[in-house]
Amino acid sequence: MLIAFLLMCLFSACESSKSKTFKTRAELIKYINNPENGLKKTDSSGTVKATFTYRPAELILPKQMTYTKDQLELVRKYQNSLAFVIGFTANGKEVLNHLQSGQYSGIVQTFGFRMERYIKAIPDGAAAVSAEQCLFLQTFGMGAANQLLVVFDKRKLIHSKKIDFVVGEFGLRTGDLHFSFRTEDLMNI
Repeated sequence: MLIAFLLMCLFSACESSKSKTFKTRAELIKYINNPENGLKKTDSSGTVKATFTYRPAELILPKQMTYTKDQLELVRKYQNSLAFVIGFTANGKEVLNHLQSGQYSGIVQTFGFRMERYIKAIPDGAAAVSAEQCLFLQTFGMGAANQLLVVFDKRKLIHSKKIDFVVGEFGLRTGDLHFSFRTEDLMNI
């Protein structure tokens, strides 16, 4: 009886820890964008809304059988990374479209060169982990949001149960923005 109970517990633990698999890129994107799956979070302050979305390596890296030397280096780099896209909007449009001219150039400079200073991951309330890389995705006013690709060292975060991400105040007068993810949700893709 005890053995049957232990086997049943082991089986249900294995079932719940299975990774989600997807047949198409579109299926994966739809799954990620569904807030019920815990991979997309939002926070807002005033008219500014920030969306923090997990971006698995499968959506960043090229899928092919052979790689050039540069592509192989990229694959190696992102295998040990957790990547997210942060989108900033104001009144449903790119946040940069709503800035005064004196503020615009400073925020563009921050987006382009200084965001690593403001974005932190805090695994299970432990010491903060800084973003390794932030890349400002230029849309020149044509996108739905101003976006940043943010990359963290996965090895510093995956042993936690929960990761809190904080985007510190960097000039939009939003105060700190907070996004909390269950590590299990991120690792099951």
